[in-house]
Amino acid sequence: MFQANLSPDGDIVTLSGDGSTARFHAIWLRDNAWDDATRAPGNGQRLIALRDIDAGIKITEARMTEGQLHLTFAPENRSIAYDPAWLMAHSYDRAEGRAPGWLADGAEAWDASMMDNVPTGDFAAVQRNGVIGWHRSRAMALPSWKTGRWRTARCSRWLTSLAMCGALTMALNSRCARR
Repeated sequence: MFQANLSPDGDIVTLSGDGSTARFHAIWLRDNAWDDATRAPGNGQRLIALRDIDAGIKITEARMTEGQLHLTFAPENRSIAYDPAWLMAHSYDRAEGRAPGWLADGAEAWDASMMDNVPTGDFAAVQRNGVIGWHRSRAMALPSWKTGRWRTARCSRWLTSLAMCGALTMALNSRCARR
């Protein structure tokens, strides 16, 4: 069973039920309505745009009737029914366990503990032997230039350190261009 609470200013409805609570703003609710004036009954095509909704829209009444959330919006004075389960499934006001970013399998994320292993080198040796020769002398994994994928995350860290030194990056780019 769901319960709805309307904020005193009419901007937000809080819906509680099934062990969770979510807030919904009036303009989002009006924009996501499925009534006949908002969506075409046959195909669900949107009939209004966000710009058609009054920026000062408020909810003047919120009540649960027969398992539906019924809201009345002002200044339209339009009453619209919502399925609470649909609202909870489409709630933007929930915590989600999202990964901070995507990494390929086996890749290591850069963090402060790796600072002692940042590749460094003598610029004169790089000029004398070239970036690839310097790289091989350091016994680090080379990128697979043909596939564009890294054989190891260590190489990715190496390239990150190269980005910090413009001369090394330019040398690497000229080497890649010749391949």
